Amino acid sequence: MPLIPIKIPPGFYRNATQYQAKNRWYNGNLVRFSEGRLRPIGGWQRLATTQIVKKGAVGELVITTPGTGYATSATGTLTATGGGGSSFAGTYTTTGAGVINSVTITGTGADYTTVPTIVVSGSTSGTAAVITATIHSGPDPIRGLHSWRLSNGSRYLAVGSTQNLRIWDGSQSIGTNAPIFDATPYAVPSSGINFKDQDDFLIPGLGYGALEYGGDRNLDGSGGTASGGDIYGTPRYPSIDPDITDPDAFRDNFAAVWSMDNFGDDLLACHSGEGTIWHWAIATGGTSHKAFTATDSSGLLLTSATHGLSDDDVVQVSSLGVLPTGLVVTTDYHVVSSTTNNFKLSTSSAGSAIAFTDAGSGTHTWEERTGTAIVFDNATQTVSPPVQLANAPVSNVAVLVTPERHILVLGAGGDHRLIQWCHQETLTGTANWNPSLTNTAGDLTLQTKGRIVGGFKTRYGVLVFTTSDVWRTNYLGPPYVYGVERLTEGGGPVGMKCVAGSADFVAWMSRGRFWSYTGGYIKELSSDCADYVFRDINLDVEGLIACGHNPEFGEITWFYPKEGDSYCTRYITYSYREEHWVTGELERSQWESSDALGYPVAAGVDGYLYRHEMDPDTSSTPIVREGSVTAPADVSALSALNNRVVATGVSTALHPNVATEEHLCFAETGAIEIAGGNNMMTVKQIITDTDAGDNGLRMKVTTASTPDESGETQGPFTLESDGYTDCRFTDRQVFFKVESPFDQEWRFGEVRFDAAASGSR
Repeated sequence: MPLIPIKIPPGFYRNATQYQAKNRWYNGNLVRFSEGRLRPIGGWQRLATTQIVKKGAVGELVITTPGTGYATSATGTLTATGGGGSSFAGTYTTTGAGVINSVTITGTGADYTTVPTIVVSGSTSGTAAVITATIHSGPDPIRGLHSWRLSNGSRYLAVGSTQNLRIWDGSQSIGTNAPIFDATPYAVPSSGINFKDQDDFLIPGLGYGALEYGGDRNLDGSGGTASGGDIYGTPRYPSIDPDITDPDAFRDNFAAVWSMDNFGDDLLACHSGEGTIWHWAIATGGTSHKAFTATDSSGLLLTSATHGLSDDDVVQVSSLGVLPTGLVVTTDYHVVSSTTNNFKLSTSSAGSAIAFTDAGSGTHTWEERTGTAIVFDNATQTVSPPVQLANAPVSNVAVLVTPERHILVLGAGGDHRLIQWCHQETLTGTANWNPSLTNTAGDLTLQTKGRIVGGFKTRYGVLVFTTSDVWRTNYLGPPYVYGVERLTEGGGPVGMKCVAGSADFVAWMSRGRFWSYTGGYIKELSSDCADYVFRDINLDVEGLIACGHNPEFGEITWFYPKEGDSYCTRYITYSYREEHWVTGELERSQWESSDALGYPVAAGVDGYLYRHEMDPDTSSTPIVREGSVTAPADVSALSALNNRVVATGVSTALHPNVATEEHLCFAETGAIEIAGGNNMMTVKQIITDTDAGDNGLRMKVTTASTPDESGETQGPFTLESDGYTDCRFTDRQVFFKVESPFDQEWRFGEVRFDAAASGSR
């Protein structure tokens, strides 16, 4: 019989029935197309064993029983017992009849694993009052990731969640027990800013504790106190009228998320639900390396001609040979007893000078360190927290740093149409934020019907997204500094985190459409999967949609919650290099590109971070994904575990109702017909173009006579390493499915059937 080539273009076609997707790939999971050939996506592994969790604070009190006989018109005290935590405090008030009529949390406490018992004190006569508490615990949803490299090559990853801001040190080994350090900001209560205090108490009524970083302070984004606010997960409505809460009236249900960027080596971060700009200052090299020698017989004095240092400056030392005994590299030292050409070093500010027992050998150099030294405390898994950026506006939507080195604040000061920027190359200072003839600070207001959602930097200017349109900032230079132009009316994204791309290509999702920008004009991205996706999305939580860029493969991926889910469970990926789309299932809440770390990182809905695009394991032990699940020997074992196989790794349970075998790494076609479907065909052999070898790559074939017929499944046929796979089936339509249950890389190209047409019935 003749060999019939089955040429299937890359990408899925899901905007119609499986029959209508003739000679196309229709559906799949955990696969991509590269240079036209089907292959699995890379595997993943936990970045660290640290799970980001909520603090276990008491979040709400309810008067279940008001009791009787309490001191009238008085205030009493509430404490807590049990639950595994500590430091809860509260108060209650009574009516003239001696019953409790209100309760207030004055200290939420922390680390409660179960609901504590609330104890009513302050009166010996009252009885029968019952106050019921709820606690915030479990995984803390991650709503922002940002990685960057310092000028010295060090790498960091900032992780923002609803209650936390954490830092992962990129020097740590993947998958180790190294911590993700807690860098949640704090201040003193009298400052009036939203904060977490030094004792790790979540302060009620001031933002972090009351709102979990995610509550809309007055439901209108005005930046008020916590009165009328809500915890994360409650839809946020843009109306200035807080009484308008009908989700059908407004679909701007934006989640509170983090925006983060770098000012040099420093980190700037802003949480859209809280609005403060936080500054994490990295100690970086300020002065060029200069040579020094240890010359004093007392072993104290260092000589460096016209060094320019002053007492209490911080320096680090290094050597091309051996440092004087008593000095070590990558250690901060304080300058003491400085003169024009000489200085001494101490381990602390104004401390005693270090005595050197020898002069060392080779050439020694020093480098001044500017900023505040960052200290990672492994014992407490904390790091020096950021501080509020002085004189900057508050109650902001987002922050970024322009290529011209201006700090650009979007939705500045609670005005959802205002853009404000600081004087060029500066961070703080009242004068640097107030426009004048002597600086480049400024602001402008968008003439839009919507409100600002967020921004994205491109080489063509900063894109500013609103709920109703898209704008671009243009750098003009003094005196105007920046101007704006509207690029399109409509097409605003569904949320701040559904925009991703590079400096040259940006893509985002609006309601019902995908868009892109490459520097000229904004265009709609035609998608073969859009109808399937937008019928599938749970619009009630559309603000959770997150988007990520994978530059290695030229892909933009959107993670979204399907109907009935309250977190992201599915994805759609667009390959802008090869212009096709694929879909699948994967639970991820955020994605960070590989630009800084060298590999992409994603946040799971389980509170863990995952390194993605890992190579398949070449040893006898598969790479363990998402914990320590043992790799099943076959699909029957997989079924017993109720797990699913990931692309290049072992199985893992990602969702309680995953149906095992149907969620392998796979791709399936639409209808394949011979002679336009007018005749039956008999297939005796399948000839495949793969490089899978003997790794278990297999094919299932479903045959049918009509589009509505349920069909009959043939196989699975294990694809032979020589490319010839024997089979036998006869029917009018053929649908085939390629799947892989094992931890191996493979590619799947053209298929040929050893087939012949037979009769019409």
